[in-house]
Amino acid sequence: MAVVAPLSGMLSDKVGPVALTTSGLGVLAAGLVITANLQAGSGLWLILASQALMGLGNGLFQSPNNNSVMSAVEPRQLGVAGGINALARNFGMVCGTALAVAILEHQRMVSLSGLSQPTPAQQAAAFMDGYQAALFVGAGLAVAGMLISCKRAGKPVAGR
Repeated sequence: MAVVAPLSGMLSDKVGPVALTTSGLGVLAAGLVITANLQAGSGLWLILASQALMGLGNGLFQSPNNNSVMSAVEPRQLGVAGGINALARNFGMVCGTALAVAILEHQRMVSLSGLSQPTPAQQAAAFMDGYQAALFVGAGLAVAGMLISCKRAGKPVAGR
């Protein structure tokens, strides 16, 4: 992410944010799906690749998205826009974490239902079921973001 974000920001200035934000969300979704499908015997290369894809996707998305927000306001409103953008990002991280934990725990409990004394192996499998469900929901939300980003392609920015 640290390598890609500055490059995507510069590229966004030249080609616009839509293609980069959309592709970033797609790469992020792919990384989430790969991570969700990792198994105990998955090789280190696959784990690293899935994490790299998520970082790449975030890097492709973040800078052009910020650019899009900041270029949609008048110069005198940049401080307010930056603050609202930071608030929305932090709110999304907090709510996303809460949603992921709720999904994980719900699926874990569903997987353990009917077991009066689950073994450690059953508990670990139930945790992984929940982890996988949370990652798939995250991937679905990234795909939904892609669709929203595609729909805004070519539309004029409000107030400009």
